[in-house]
Amino acid sequence: YRRITDPGRLQALLGAVLLVGTLAELGTLMLGLQRTLPLHIAIGVALIPVVLLKLVSTGWRMLRYYTRAPAYRREGPPRSFLRAIAPLLVGSTAALLGSGVGLILAGPHAQFFRAVHGASFALFLVLVGVHAAAHLPKLRRFALADWMTGRRAPGHLLRRSAVTFAVVTGGALAVAAVQSAGPWVTAIQHGIGG
Repeated sequence: YRRITDPGRLQALLGAVLLVGTLAELGTLMLGLQRTLPLHIAIGVALIPVVLLKLVSTGWRMLRYYTRAPAYRREGPPRSFLRAIAPLLVGSTAALLGSGVGLILAGPHAQFFRAVHGASFALFLVLVGVHAAAHLPKLRRFALADWMTGRRAPGHLLRRSAVTFAVVTGGALAVAAVQSAGPWVTAIQHGIGG
């Protein structure tokens, strides 16, 4: 597992995928859900396996750091303010994705899930903005190095395979979610769910 994680590389690669996905989700909101709802649902659901892999990877890194594994100790802990917001970021992400799935399953009249989705989105947006800004320098150094340079770190094929598997799994879930979202599309078309 050490070769796949290579302190920071897997997390940075997943972070890059999540950053692109999050920006795409924001794009669907800016264009209006009346026109982009199926795409909004697809992107949101497709990100779930990537988020899960990121949480597992981050949990592993944290465990290895606190069990004093030398490679993880050399990389050091995140800055204190990032450690402070981490539980809120994880919680808001879980609430956002969970309430999104709840909305798909329960339909356009599920007021509880709509309220949770809106509130968690507001908190998520602020926290992920801070988190992404703090980690942008690592994206070039770690994530893009495995994909764009001739010098690849040990374990790059495993990292790429893990991320590809998460993205492909997310794509399959997204197709199923969009097919299940018929009531939402109908509601939006008739001005009920907007």
